[in-house]
Amino acid sequence: MYLHWQSKLSNPFPDARLPLRSILFTSSFTSTFILDDLTLLRRRFEVDHLLTRGVRSLPAMVRGVRSHDATYTWFASLYAVVAVALAQVFGKPSYIVVGGADVMRVGGVRYGPWHSPVKRLLVGWALRHATLVMPVAEALKDAALRLADSSGANMAVVPTGYDENLWVPAGPKERTILCLAGCESYERLLVKGIDILFAAAGSLPDERFILVGTEREMLDLLHTPIPPNVRIAPPVQRNALASFYQRSKVYVQPSRSEGLPNAVCEAMLSGCIPVGSDVGGMGLAIGATGFLVPPDRPECLVDALRSALNAPDELGLQARERICALFPVERRREALECLLDPGRT
Repeated sequence: MYLHWQSKLSNPFPDARLPLRSILFTSSFTSTFILDDLTLLRRRFEVDHLLTRGVRSLPAMVRGVRSHDATYTWFASLYAVVAVALAQVFGKPSYIVVGGADVMRVGGVRYGPWHSPVKRLLVGWALRHATLVMPVAEALKDAALRLADSSGANMAVVPTGYDENLWVPAGPKERTILCLAGCESYERLLVKGIDILFAAAGSLPDERFILVGTEREMLDLLHTPIPPNVRIAPPVQRNALASFYQRSKVYVQPSRSEGLPNAVCEAMLSGCIPVGSDVGGMGLAIGATGFLVPPDRPECLVDALRSALNAPDELGLQARERICALFPVERRREALECLLDPGRT
């Protein structure tokens, strides 16, 4: 039902050079879901990862596109525009993964291509001219279609995948509410709804919250006191996240925009009861195994958090079963291999 990539396996892109052997993989930052794709692709292809940071990246992008068989870019950004344009110049196929706020409009927040007419024009061009655009959720495909004014003929929804052996429950849960958010700007704080999280925490003074991934100095940009019941933990290595997931009964993601939320899915695999804003692919991830609330409504979030804290732990185990069934990592690997190189045996 969710893997729309299956209808694309006939390789409708005659410009693709097969067999595909080497890929220039570009991203402007590293995150677990980006590195997961890098690992999956390296199981079949030769993949070089280029971090794109400013105009200094352009010479390396030119050299990389010229010397590889295809480009693969995480997020519909100006870097994706460059990758698609260079791929056309050198006659190579280009692939874009659409992940979230890169195509979603976030009300009142100057984030992503929607707030800038120039960025919208350029990113829209890239989405129309890439060989294949792969949103991770149907809601993101709809947003990309609007942004690019596209027919969607070169788009296929390919959900991210998660390793059920990496994220597992362990031991009894604590009455704790966990949120994971890496925020490097004021706009990112708003996109992730950290102000909403703090408002909800202030209304639940007897409950314990943990926010992992954002430096305390960055939180000062909100000009809002951090509630005393919120513990702030700085960014941690991936192998340290498991203990946070495993101890916490509830995982909350109060975002104003999301794709298919990776931290929510990892937390659900770890037995957390999920609570999230009903945006992007959040509802697809959570389903009936947690609680969805309207975005930007702290009072609704408070009620949902109370319900989650008082729910039986078995609901968290149902959440794990949902992610195992819908988003296994091997399904994404198979989809990527088939879509990027359907002619290779």
